[in-house]
Amino acid sequence: MASEIKTDKGVVVEFMKKFRFKLEPVLIERQREEKAKLAEQKRIEQFYLERLHLKERIEEKMFSYVDDISNSKSDRKSSGDDLWHKLVYIENLKAQIVNNDDQVKKMEEELQKVKLDTMNVRKKRMVIEKLKELKREEHKETVKKAEEKSEDEIANSIYNNGRVMLFTKHSS
Repeated sequence: MASEIKTDKGVVVEFMKKFRFKLEPVLIERQREEKAKLAEQKRIEQFYLERLHLKERIEEKMFSYVDDISNSKSDRKSSGDDLWHKLVYIENLKAQIVNNDDQVKKMEEELQKVKLDTMNVRKKRMVIEKLKELKREEHKETVKKAEEKSEDEIANSIYNNGRVMLFTKHSS
């Protein structure tokens, strides 16, 4: 990680290279996977909610027709054919509700599976991010130690050069 440069006085100065995380491509892939899983989850949630709203609308229609039939029986204004068509329509709506309920159950299962997959992908990404952070801290510590070592060497060199000068002045 460190490179050394010798100055004209023989002092070794170290400098550090920029932090580079070797698993960055893996991290980018994990982020892409998570983004894709979140988009899939959102799509399924939307479809799931649409199905729930559809069920509510069908039930409202069905209850409206049931009320209409009840009112028609009490008023005795509707013909038998009209009541028969309404009853057939209500049965059709019940079948739609059952079919929709099956789809909602399938969507719930698929949604749970996708949420679990998304969580697993997120965990994998977070592990790589944590490793990156640990490596960055390790790099900072290495840089700090290298700088301290360089400063110590420079200080020792200056001190020793000063002592040599003082020693030679007293000797003369």
